[in-house]
Formats: sequence, structure tokens, C-alpha cells
Amino acid sequence: MAAGAKTFRDNLALLLRARFPVLYVESYEEARVLAEIVSVASDQSLMRTVRPVYVWSATRGFVGPQGAAVPKTTDPRQAVEWVMRQESAGVFVMLDLHAYLGDDRRPADPHLVRLLRDVVTALQAGAIGRVLILIAPLLRIPGELEKDVTLVDFPLPAEEEIRAVLDGMIVSNSEGRIRIEVDSVGRERLAKAALGLTLNEATNAFARAMVDDGVLADED
Repeated sequence: MAAGAKTFRDNLALLLRARFPVLYVESYEEARVLAEIVSVASDQSLMRTVRPVYVWSATRGFVGPQGAAVPKTTDPRQAVEWVMRQESAGVFVMLDLHAYLGDDRRPADPHLVRLLRDVVTALQAGAIGRVLILIAPLLRIPGELEKDVTLVDFPLPAEEEIRAVLDGMIVSNSEGRIRIEVDSVGRERLAKAALGLTLNEATNAFARAMVDDGVLADED
């Protein structure tokens, strides 16, 4: 089941307000997605009630908005069970769960799949706004969950975002050994050339252009 084609912020705010229980964002850009989720969840112009964001990884378990780790949540089963026990509104983001949801060579963890089906029921039935969001670079949704998980499209960075990264790199290198010989037209051309890349890929491309010959010029 896929959400409609609005902006990511608008789509996410709508799905949070409508209390869709489980969302899935396929993206390599964890940091960008997380930043948008936190921004939307805390924006009173979009949300009737702002919600704290908890983030889970396989290495740390759930970590709260203030950076405190939640004990005994590194195991994904325990993490999902913890989400179901929460009695206040919140957005619960899980980063690495796709690794436990199977692929062409191995099946998904059946206990975890059952827990995810249970969490759908629990979050829908509760009187408070809670949502579980999975962020993963790969789309892995077991067949049992296909009708319960809503896919949310997250676009690659726009030209303005790429230009901001480029401008920041130029400022940070302007006093160093890199010669900056690119004007505003050249910056626009470089930003357009990086469309279709992630921010990390664009950053690496600009960095390579700078260190290749020690100059960032219009012809790069």
C-alpha cells in the first residue's frame, strides 16, 4: 500500500495525524529522513500534538529524544514489544529492521513478523497517537505484512539542497589550500550536475573535484 504523491513532509504529517500504524521509507539517506521526521513531528503547524521521536538501531536499541538509551531494546523483538507497551504519543523509528525481514536466501524471523502484525493492531486500537516507521536502504516487507505497511516515498535531494552543501564546502575550503575559481553560474551548473545523487554522493563528488587538482573551477 503506497501513500500519495505529495511532498514527504505533507505526506508524513497526514499519515501521522491519520494514525497509520506502520510506515516504511526506502532510502539510503538515514540522516535526511530522520531530520525530516523529527521536524514534522515537532511542527505544531502540521501536528495537533507534537510527538517525541525515538530511534532504534541494532547497535544501540531505542534512543530517546534527549539521547538516553532505553535498556534491553537492542533485540528487535524486545524493541517492538517495548513500542507496544508505550502509553504516550510518540514516533518510533527503526533503522535496521530490514535485516531481520528476510530476503531471497532466507526467510523472515516469524516471531518478529507476528510481533509486527500485533503492533499494527495495538497502534490502531490505542487512544493515543503512536506510529512505527521503518527506514531501510532496501525494500523488504514479508508477504504477511504487505497490506499493513504503508510505503512513503522519500525523494532524492533537490537542487537547492545540493547547492547548500556545495556552498558550505566552498566556504569551509576558501581559506585552505583549495583554490575556488567558480562563480554563481558555475555553482548552479555543478549543483544541477549532481541531481540524482544522494547528499553523501554529491558531497563526495564535490570533494573529489576539489582535491583532484587543488582547484574547484567552472570546468569541473
